[in-house]
Amino acid sequence: MIIKELEPIEQRFSSRFALEKRTDKTLLIQGVDSTLSLNLMRAAWHNGWTVAIIRKDIHNDVLQETRLKLGSHLHIVDNQDSTTPRVHAGKESESLENWKHVDNILSKPPYSWQEHECAVILFTSGSTGIPKGVCHSMGNMLRSAKRFVEHFQFSNNDHLCCFAPIHTVSGLRSLVCSLISPVQVTLYDDKNASFLSNINKIKHLKPTNILCGPVFIAHLAAYGHRLLEEMQGVDSLLCAGSDLNEIECATVKRIFGISVGNYYGLTETFGFVLAAKINQNTSHQWLAPCEGVKISLSPFKHSKTLFQLTIIGENSYLGYLGAPLFRKTSIDTGDLVQKNSNGLLKLMGRSSGIVKAPNTEWIFPHLVEQWLKHYSNIINDVVVKGCKIVGGYGIEIWIDSLEPLNLSEMDQCIVNKFGSEYKPIKWHYATIKRTSVGKIDHIIENPNRL
Repeated sequence: MIIKELEPIEQRFSSRFALEKRTDKTLLIQGVDSTLSLNLMRAAWHNGWTVAIIRKDIHNDVLQETRLKLGSHLHIVDNQDSTTPRVHAGKESESLENWKHVDNILSKPPYSWQEHECAVILFTSGSTGIPKGVCHSMGNMLRSAKRFVEHFQFSNNDHLCCFAPIHTVSGLRSLVCSLISPVQVTLYDDKNASFLSNINKIKHLKPTNILCGPVFIAHLAAYGHRLLEEMQGVDSLLCAGSDLNEIECATVKRIFGISVGNYYGLTETFGFVLAAKINQNTSHQWLAPCEGVKISLSPFKHSKTLFQLTIIGENSYLGYLGAPLFRKTSIDTGDLVQKNSNGLLKLMGRSSGIVKAPNTEWIFPHLVEQWLKHYSNIINDVVVKGCKIVGGYGIEIWIDSLEPLNLSEMDQCIVNKFGSEYKPIKWHYATIKRTSVGKIDHIIENPNRL
């Protein structure tokens, strides 16, 4: 696998890393611009440094615990009160601008990374708990990028616009794709940007492919013909997420002629282990294992149609930050799937999210969540979770709505659609924020709306 040579600024950064006389070669990057972050990472990797990258607005308790687990390290962070990121080494601090003006450029061969060595640490979203640092080898990162390029058949004529931030697998892998292939990649990760701001960015960049989340596709389908000019030249939308809506994807295809390619992966696999084929007459919701990936399915609680998904492959993570590192042979994803006659898999939500109804029927909250998101255009977002009640479990629903809903009417609609065991135990109005690829960022309840 051929990797592009270091850029001039990366050579200067590399020389600066080479001058560091510390035994623990660990770098923590926080909130730094994506292009500059990649420059720093490449320079660090060239010298055998492990790089951890974490979101700018991470909770301070998580940040301090992370720094403690990393031990002695350099911390490069984009401070709001400074025009350039600063480099912190213990109690000492200096501007990163100083690193751009190294007097002597040192020429040295790149470090030879081994499969058992941790080259990069990425953090889970924290949607199922506290974010965890996931340790990966250099080989894991490069293989994931190579498979992504090959599966979606990128060429030197392609330009990928990625709306996932660099601290995520999708964001970092997209940038690495530009290092091992001729595809051009632009990462646009302004988490506060509106949908129409992103559309304006697309109109300016003129990408052939866009990596986005389900919310982007929902908005695109809703705006429809009004955005025909802005979306000209886009061939495909690449989307991670189990809550893609068939009707919205079909609408996007009909209006814009753009196909949606769905894929699935975990931070623990450096993403991208299941994917749909673009431009095939099959549902985007049915995915096949990617090259080099094997799966194991085990029945879920005696169900004949639901299986717990285990991933087996060479791209398994080395472990979590703070724990002993060794390559895992398999990963229990915690996700449930259905399997069709062609061996394709359909994601059915988290096994931990499925609950038992008082009458011993199983309740699948994600089905209600998917349906509610498209039941009425006044619902911006919705989260459905299981809760314990006498004799079993029920569901609670959090909604981010533009106006109050008739909850009694909504109860009846849910019962008519799914059955009496799905009648919600409780509704909550809330502000729900998601990441660019659809994961829950935070939920703030707003009881005054009830």
